[in-house]
Amino acid sequence: MTRKLVAALLLIATSACDDAPKPKAETRPAATPQIVPAAVADPHAEHDCSQAHPSAPRPAPATATVLSDTARAKLTTLRVSAHQSGVTVRKGEQGWSLLGPSGCTVASSRVERALDNLSTLGAEPSDEQPETFDLQLAVLSGDERALHFDVAGRSHGTDLVQLNDGSRFRIKGLDRELWSPDPAVWCAAGP
Repeated sequence: MTRKLVAALLLIATSACDDAPKPKAETRPAATPQIVPAAVADPHAEHDCSQAHPSAPRPAPATATVLSDTARAKLTTLRVSAHQSGVTVRKGEQGWSLLGPSGCTVASSRVERALDNLSTLGAEPSDEQPETFDLQLAVLSGDERALHFDVAGRSHGTDLVQLNDGSRFRIKGLDRELWSPDPAVWCAAGP
């Protein structure tokens, strides 16, 4: 019985995050067992060895169909992507700027009109299954998505959108010109 106890304690003491070879049968006489102190018995008891560097939890997916005033006040980034073009507009100390080789300062009135548009949308759930998406809109506060739309075809004045949780809606009021993926539209001078 003592030999089994010693073998079990040695197995626990020598375990590591990766699979360690199993100890061979004890060949010492039973009269000289080595007792491993309890504090050393399991050096990884406080750590889940299945993951070397646990990642931070992902933010919950954006499930909003309209931009709230609270989310709007915290916004830092607007992204508009299409198959062949896209823009990223970031808020900085000096205002909003379009990033990339076509970069520019974006008029705050232009950004406000685009955000006003997202704040006044109407939505109805839909079970339509789009074949493709034409446009993707992401409105972020840091890394957290306040609003995320994959936009499919327009029909009868509404756009079919899918949120990043997979739910789909028919959105009324989305101004695709304001949410253009063309950098020149965002960089154009004027109100």
